[in-house]
Amino acid sequence: MKDRNEKWIEDLDFLAEKIPKIHKSLFHSMTKEQFEDFVCSLKRNIPNLTDNQIMTEFIRLGAMIGDGHSRIQPQTFHIFPIKTYIFKDGLYAIDAFDEYKDVIGMKLVKIGGKNLDEVYKAIEPLVQRDNEMQVKSLIPLFMQVPEALNGTGIIPDTDSTDFTFENTNGNLRTINVKSVSYGSYSQVMNSRPVKDDVPLYRRNPEKFYWFTYLKDTKTFYFQYNVVRDDPNDTSINFLKRLGDFVNSHYIDRFVVDIRNNGGGNLFTSIPFSKFIEENHKINQRGKLFVIIGRRTFSAASYFTSSLEYNTKAIFFGEPTGASPNHYGDPQRIVLPNSKIEAFLSTTYWENSFPFDKRQWTAPDSDIELTSRDYFENRDPVLEAVLNYKPEPMPQVKLTSAEIKNITGKYEYSPDQVLEIKNGREGLEFEITDFISSALYPVSKDEFKTDISNIELRFDRGSYDDAIIDVRGEQLKLKRVNSNYKGPVELLNSGRIKEAVEIYRKVKKLSPNRRTITEVSLNNLGYELLNKKKYDAAIAIFKLNVEFYPNAFNTYDSLGEAYMVTGQDKLAIKNYNKSIELNPNNENGKRMLEKINNK
Repeated sequence: MKDRNEKWIEDLDFLAEKIPKIHKSLFHSMTKEQFEDFVCSLKRNIPNLTDNQIMTEFIRLGAMIGDGHSRIQPQTFHIFPIKTYIFKDGLYAIDAFDEYKDVIGMKLVKIGGKNLDEVYKAIEPLVQRDNEMQVKSLIPLFMQVPEALNGTGIIPDTDSTDFTFENTNGNLRTINVKSVSYGSYSQVMNSRPVKDDVPLYRRNPEKFYWFTYLKDTKTFYFQYNVVRDDPNDTSINFLKRLGDFVNSHYIDRFVVDIRNNGGGNLFTSIPFSKFIEENHKINQRGKLFVIIGRRTFSAASYFTSSLEYNTKAIFFGEPTGASPNHYGDPQRIVLPNSKIEAFLSTTYWENSFPFDKRQWTAPDSDIELTSRDYFENRDPVLEAVLNYKPEPMPQVKLTSAEIKNITGKYEYSPDQVLEIKNGREGLEFEITDFISSALYPVSKDEFKTDISNIELRFDRGSYDDAIIDVRGEQLKLKRVNSNYKGPVELLNSGRIKEAVEIYRKVKKLSPNRRTITEVSLNNLGYELLNKKKYDAAIAIFKLNVEFYPNAFNTYDSLGEAYMVTGQDKLAIKNYNKSIELNPNNENGKRMLEKINNK
């Protein structure tokens, strides 16, 4: 029988083997040497460490990966039942179990007799993060976990510890708090009734999405909390109601509040972003506002980027808890002995320019809550939106000849063009499946856009190249002729080989491009299949298999295309491969049965 040390070492070896194989790019934030040194050091020290110390080091290793989705955590843990939040003026208790409710509204200054700065310093390296805003969001919870506090030496006992608070008069109060299971903590905290007098952003936390109309200011307020399709209120039905309301009411401001949105399935957000983008009644400068914050993460960050790059929105609040380009889609593994879970990012989502290294999406107006705001039930962010006075974009008038000079297509990438055209409201530009914005000429060669810190210009009256300036990074794009066709146009016109070669070129030059992800190519394949462009669909599904040979769904989709076109032998071959990669692929099994019963 294995002893304790052998079990922990076996778990560590299992983890050290799996992490580099599963994570999309393990050494993007740390070096291979740092990873291996940490593992070797921990293995040597296991006999000298307690279980909580070992578990804490596992969690630390997860944080070292350096992205917000990758983490290592126990399946079960405890928590001290006082909920805290970092405001502009400190860490305050905002909720608690009934026996500790007297500390709500007080500032937390010590845990286990240690000053909060010392606690923060010990716990911060355990927190997974895309950026410091995510740390700010998560660390209050981490500092309530007794196993982590014990494992870092902050407290000697996980059953209870002292918490010291300071009231508004500067008086200190120390109480002994007993730990509870996280499950019971979550159940109690999530069952609290929401009071009628709290600000809008704290209402209806159980709803995926909801809206209301503020008659006094003619403001439409839309809160989007989860990037998923609510089975009790599908996005189709919700957007129909939302659209009917917008079209039948005068709206001075349209506010999208995603400050509490931690993500979900990014593809379910597309109908929402498209609705906002395409509704000209609300997509206007000075009328459309987006509230973001430290909890805006993952798929909600994708939604943020979609609005940033395709609408006239002005952003208020705090920076987001996710980077515009970030790692995601974590795969879960369970360690064989301790049953600790590891979540490892398998995808790099390129939601912005490939060179965009921003740690977060920053608001145009940065506003952080104070404890007084919170406990007096004020929302300074929404107040700032309601008090905002738009200023017109300064611009000059161009002649028809000057407009003609700049309109046309410019190559942004092998599969995308930047097109400048004279639209319904004036000049506008679009990068295929990425950006759309109005252009505001400040001279005949220089143009502002609806996107903060993105400008377009031409050099000294030459219009062979367009220069797009993205936060100081300049891209020079060559003009292409009017007959230029992108890969989708080539596929639809039957020029399949040319299109496939373009995608191969893109994959080589920019492997994380959104247009060549497994999901994007799969969706394109089905679009072509639905149009009965069978040869083009099969070519795209085959390309997806080529790019993602270990993904069961690529073979499943190719199998379906072959089945639809009567090529049963090839269909069977691909369905079998799909089931080999994923024995739980019930759709593949049903399709095989259907083919065999013909």
